[in-house]
Amino acid sequence: MKRILISIMIIGALILSAQGAALAAAITILHEFEGYPGDGAYASASMVLSGSTLYGVTSGGGASDVGTLFKVNTDGTGYLVLHEFTGTGEVGSPYAALTLSGNTIYGTSAGGGATNEGTVYKYDISSGNVTLVHEFVPSEANNFCGGVTLVDGTLYGMGMFGGANSAGSIYKVNANGSDFSVMYDFAGGFGSGVNPYGEILYNPSDNKLYGGTPWGGISGAGNIFTINTNGTGYENIYEFAGADGSEPFGDLVLGPDDMLYGTTGSGGDYGYGTVFRMSTDGSGMEVLHSFNNADGYYPYIGGLAFAPDGRLVGTTYYGGEFGAGVIFSLDQDGTDFALLHEFSSPGPAGPQATRLILTSNNKIYGVTRDGGASGIGTVYSMDYPTPEPATVVSGLIGLLGLAGRRLMRRKKLVNPDKSEILALYAKK
Repeated sequence: MKRILISIMIIGALILSAQGAALAAAITILHEFEGYPGDGAYASASMVLSGSTLYGVTSGGGASDVGTLFKVNTDGTGYLVLHEFTGTGEVGSPYAALTLSGNTIYGTSAGGGATNEGTVYKYDISSGNVTLVHEFVPSEANNFCGGVTLVDGTLYGMGMFGGANSAGSIYKVNANGSDFSVMYDFAGGFGSGVNPYGEILYNPSDNKLYGGTPWGGISGAGNIFTINTNGTGYENIYEFAGADGSEPFGDLVLGPDDMLYGTTGSGGDYGYGTVFRMSTDGSGMEVLHSFNNADGYYPYIGGLAFAPDGRLVGTTYYGGEFGAGVIFSLDQDGTDFALLHEFSSPGPAGPQATRLILTSNNKIYGVTRDGGASGIGTVYSMDYPTPEPATVVSGLIGLLGLAGRRLMRRKKLVNPDKSEILALYAKK
């Protein structure tokens, strides 16, 4: 009987290993950037999808080497530079995530504008025109790496630098460029947040905005805050301490359970960053996963997205087998963490996008800042892996496989090979 159980466990382990290997899907390169002067370079911002066309920006390349706006079909055909940014007086070096509303794309840039402090801009897909919505001055914001969120005709955003205390700000402006105002100036220091990062989140359930600062707070490890859309009621709802994560750079996302999900760039059990969730009042904070470098390092601005099956999917900028970043997934409660892809150089590397695009037909679309033929970034796609249908045999083995997965999590193994799995069972 013991031999039979051991045999079944080995078979289960082998099938589990095969399933884990199947999750590590290959990616398809849709475009490799060529850089200055004609093409873009360094795609650091997430794209938007309209029909079967992807739209994105690069922070470099183009005639003025301050970035481009491009489109490419989801099958990799039809790549076209739609606009070459010119910098001062226009748009320069857009790092931030794009926002799509109808036929209009909104974005921000780190440079450009009258004082070269950055801009909010929009692109009309129908006409092909780029229009400045607002040009920042130092007393307002420098909008480095902060996208905008559109709510009822108003754009909300965060400037990482600038503001009254030079520690960043939260602002709003109508989509037509009117009525710009600074809603909140960060004070800086350990008692307050400093240098807010990324795209602010709107929660329609309570009509509040949520965001994070990578530094500041009691321990200097950053915090999560909320503020009303009229600028009142600013509150730090959670302050990180390091062991629970540090530097919450990534954009927050709102789950179907009305919980806030996000990532930290460092901290956690191993110091390589975390995935976390909490209630909208900051209670119930849970570290869902601590990265250990082998399974990813530095989620950075790579915020999370929900797959069609409800799992969380995200990226890290470093880590993985080749040190060039990974695509990962996990259940909303933090279980069943899996590596979907490990980037390598000279292939695509550094998946720095604020979030991936996941479609209902199980496709993933994203960009990398580095890698590709010229080493300056790519646009890629990948099939989102779906589980195989259960059978009577696989169901029986799955019971043993569950114990194996729990054991692997305790041993900190991610997508182990066959020999590692057999070694685990041999020690039992």
